[in-house]
Amino acid sequence: MNDWQYSPDWSEDELLDGSSVGFVYLFQFEDGYYIGVKQIWKGVKDCTKLTGAEKENGWRDYKTSSKKVQSMIDSGLNYTRTILWGFETMTEANYVESFLILTHSLDENILNKAMMTKCRIPNNTQKRKLKGIIRTIEEWLGNM
Repeated sequence: MNDWQYSPDWSEDELLDGSSVGFVYLFQFEDGYYIGVKQIWKGVKDCTKLTGAEKENGWRDYKTSSKKVQSMIDSGLNYTRTILWGFETMTEANYVESFLILTHSLDENILNKAMMTKCRIPNNTQKRKLKGIIRTIEEWLGNM
């Protein structure tokens, strides 16, 4: 299993410093990419609920829920997996994942086949914050 890489604004220390409960990630292959979301801590969906006694949710060895992507990895195809951004709540993480998948759903090389999430529309404060995060991620994706 390839180690997680981190986008320019993130590191493992920052991801695990108590300010994130989930992240949006990117799996990249030579001919395609997959966007997903993963919860870091079992049963914790908001960083205000972190106590320091949480157990990790298997994120270090995570291969996505996509059977196609798992099959590509298992067949030995070269890939990278990158954590794009850590989020204070899973509500924010799910929204950004959904937004990115929908935005890129017509790209010929996207491997996502569906969006299986129900996401809450952010309030005005969250909208400004998430717009900035999405712009930053889109800049990185544009340089792939």
